[in-house]
Amino acid sequence: MQKSLYHFSRILVGLVFLFSGFVKAVDPMGTAIKFDDYFNYAFNLPGLTPLSLPFSLIMCALEFSIGILLLINVLPRISAWLGVLLMLVFTPLTFYLAVANPVSDCGCFGDAIKLTNWQTFWKNIVIDFFLVFVFIWKNKFPPKMPLKTRQIIATIVFLFVFGFELYNYSFLPIIDFRPYKVGANIPEMMTIPDDAPQDEFVTTFFYKNKNTGDIEEFTEDNYPWDDTLNYEWADTKSVLVKKGYTPPIHDFDLVDLNDNNLTNYILNIQDTVLLVVTYTLEELNFKNLRKTKLFIDTFVSIRPNTQVFCVTSSDASVINSTLEQLDYPNWTFCKIDEVTSKTIIRSNPGLVILKQGVILEKLHHHSLNNHKLLQLTSKE
Repeated sequence: MQKSLYHFSRILVGLVFLFSGFVKAVDPMGTAIKFDDYFNYAFNLPGLTPLSLPFSLIMCALEFSIGILLLINVLPRISAWLGVLLMLVFTPLTFYLAVANPVSDCGCFGDAIKLTNWQTFWKNIVIDFFLVFVFIWKNKFPPKMPLKTRQIIATIVFLFVFGFELYNYSFLPIIDFRPYKVGANIPEMMTIPDDAPQDEFVTTFFYKNKNTGDIEEFTEDNYPWDDTLNYEWADTKSVLVKKGYTPPIHDFDLVDLNDNNLTNYILNIQDTVLLVVTYTLEELNFKNLRKTKLFIDTFVSIRPNTQVFCVTSSDASVINSTLEQLDYPNWTFCKIDEVTSKTIIRSNPGLVILKQGVILEKLHHHSLNNHKLLQLTSKE
């Protein structure tokens, strides 16, 4: 019984750690963005944001490695200790996030599975329960492989996942869990069905009793809207009690420098559209932007009907200053929400190819080369 419980717990905990580490290792930049949220909104420590990416890479590699080592029962003592140390940090952290709710999603499973903060906390409690058995009996059922073999396996696992992370960061995630994936039809994913559930609110009305001077509370069913002799309106508050349907894409909004909304225009262009996505021009490496421009110039020379839009969250003054420094006569600059730009593509700058609102291709600036250009321009 004891042996069966140990191995069941080891496999269950290992699978959770492996899955959690993998979906975050696929998109280490996404985990770094979540760390940014923690530092800026949960703990008010903006000075730690430069550590977001290193923390992301280390944590994803640790989770993935712990999961693999537990599953194949390699170095159980070390992996059990590491698992306990991680959970000693993240269980109290997720409890705080559930109570205070400074961020809506802890990001424990990246963008693959979205959990509320309370769901994440209770998930951690379940994992802690089984992890206790793994930790208590970690020495009782030792692996049969020689120690040196197990050390080599552990080293290979860690180096593999770290290299896997760097590849996904340096190019683009090999699996895209976000709504702006290749093949996505943006207009369709922005549509709200006619029968979709709506947000539900409870409204409370506060009226001052003119006779007593007290502020009294009323509901929508009994507030004294017509009793002006005895009551005077003081305040109204509405509380969301049930969230309605939210379309997968709900924040794709492109506005040009003259405050014209070009979203529908861009999504309905019949020819190819090149969308150059930059988070902020202030943080942009202009060497990479020039490389992107050279790629686009050649693309447009082959397909002259192509329209190019550069979207960024920078202010109009910064955009105009950039236009004065660089020669981009055929580009239309638009403003976009920074969070949205980071959701669209994990590259700054990144290139998104659209046609009639459908995402045909997404390219990291490291992938812009002649071979890729030939592939894209040879397609009908």
